[in-house]
Amino acid sequence: MRKFIILILLSLNLVQICFAIEKINDFPSEKEYFNQPEDKINIAEGALIIARGYYPELDIHAYIRQIETMTNTLKVKLKNTEKASDTVRVINNYFLTEKQFKSQNNIHFLNELLDKKCGNCVALASLYLAVAERLNLPFYGVFAPNHVFIRYEDKNAKINIDVASQGQIFADSWIVKKLNINPASVKKGVYLRNLNKKEFFAGLLNNRGVACKQNAKYDQAIASYTSAIEMFPEYADAWFNRGIAFKDTKQNDKAIQDFSKAVAIDPAHNRAYNNRGNIYIRQKRYDLAIADFSNCIRIAPDYALAYLNRGTAYNVNGQYNKAISDFNKTLKLDPDNFVACIKKALSCEKVGCTKEAIEAYKKFIKYAPSQYANYVKQAENRIKQLETVASFQ
Repeated sequence: MRKFIILILLSLNLVQICFAIEKINDFPSEKEYFNQPEDKINIAEGALIIARGYYPELDIHAYIRQIETMTNTLKVKLKNTEKASDTVRVINNYFLTEKQFKSQNNIHFLNELLDKKCGNCVALASLYLAVAERLNLPFYGVFAPNHVFIRYEDKNAKINIDVASQGQIFADSWIVKKLNINPASVKKGVYLRNLNKKEFFAGLLNNRGVACKQNAKYDQAIASYTSAIEMFPEYADAWFNRGIAFKDTKQNDKAIQDFSKAVAIDPAHNRAYNNRGNIYIRQKRYDLAIADFSNCIRIAPDYALAYLNRGTAYNVNGQYNKAISDFNKTLKLDPDNFVACIKKALSCEKVGCTKEAIEAYKKFIKYAPSQYANYVKQAENRIKQLETVASFQ
């Protein structure tokens, strides 16, 4: 009899486990879910279904319950709120002060945010929007270059909120200046307009691609970026990020195509020019590389890496004086850049500037990290050789 009872209990536990597993997986596939019309999808479910693509065993229901609890709490807090500014203040205070959610770049998903109380701009925006949607408040996701913020907008008010900067309120003109956003890209709706839900989900798919790439899951990263592009074809950052994944996996022609698409959408996408230029160097297409780095510098004149890369292109193209000029500019912007030091030294040798070469080698020795000990030793030997030569001149 005792064995019989134990068997019944085990059977019941098995049924409960099977039921739990079935419940976890009762949401449709990603493709099925996002093929539905906008009015059939919501931010919380969509964000968690995208997260499930990274965490296959994710219990979506458990996280939705947390979101519903927060929604009910905010419903009470907002009961007597009428002004848009007060609504934003109450919500900011709840999430950022009471719940103590914080910004952290390497936390990508809504479930991670809820578990760890920190997340990047996309994760934080998805939480705000998931709750706001349940409260029927007019909040929207908004793209800026390599960034996401949210906006409250109705017929009486428009309030931009940077959830990754402690709920900072700012005007469109401020972020245009800060991020050097191309006005033409704003005018054609690439940046700073209210996103619909599927466009915002493209941001979450792009975000998943970043998480996959950081863990060297390149096939999954490329698939996520591709899904983002399919959902929002004018999403410059998704094209750029897929280009980076192609570049890292030596799929150079595909990378060039994606970087070219990124700059076609956003002519001020300086990082796309810079990375396309690096591929042109790989392909020994030095004039194209120099043109791309020059475009990058035109857009972002204080971007030290672009000067370093253009100097590299000049150097391998035999234009040593121009290379030295760019390495000097790199070092003005980034004085500890040991790569610029060694490259400057080599270019100086090519044009017979022995004294300048020796000084550059010495700076390389000073700034090079410990893992470059062999190169440091070579630089020390080269200084001795050059000093010997100089003594006879």
